Amino acid sequence: MPKLPLKLLFLMCCAFCACGRAPGVDSAEGKRIPLRILHQDDLCGGNRPAPSVTLVTGSDQLKRILTETKGRMLGQLPPTPAADFDTDHVVTIQMGQKPTGGYGIELADSYAHVGAGEALIQLRWIEPAPGTIVIQVLTSPCLIVALPKGDYGRIVITDETRKVRGTISLP
Repeated sequence: MPKLPLKLLFLMCCAFCACGRAPGVDSAEGKRIPLRILHQDDLCGGNRPAPSVTLVTGSDQLKRILTETKGRMLGQLPPTPAADFDTDHVVTIQMGQKPTGGYGIELADSYAHVGAGEALIQLRWIEPAPGTIVIQVLTSPCLIVALPKGDYGRIVITDETRKVRGTISLP
C-alpha cells in the first residue's frame, strides 16, 4: 500500500521538473533563447565550395542573399521572410557546394544557449554515410535563422559532435 503514494510523489516530481524550463529564462546551463527558421533548403544555389556563416544586417541584404541562392533556380524566388532587425540577429549558414544529394543542415535544438558572452546554435550537419546510394546532383544546403538580440557578443555555430562550423563576432 505505501507504494502508491511513492509513485504519486515520483510522478509529481517529474511533472514539476519538466515544467521548469520556459523559453528565454535562466537555468543552470545559462539562458536559452528561441531560434526561428526563416529559410531552409538543400538547393540554395551559389557556388561557394566551403561552408560559411554570415550575419545579415538588413532586409535588403537578406533579399540579396535569397536572390543569389535561389535566383538561378528556374527564376523562382521565395518570398523574403519577415525579420525584425531591430530586435533580432539573422544568421545565414551555408554548407557549401556538395557533389551529391544526402547533405543537409537542420537545427539540433530550437533554442540557442547563451552564456559567457556567446550564443551557441547547435546544428545537425548531415552528410551521407560512406557507400550510401545518393543522387548525382550538385547541392548546397543552407539555413537562415533569427535569434533575439541579447547579452552576448559572439554567435558560435556547432554540429552535434560539437565541432565549430562557424563563428560571428557581433558589432
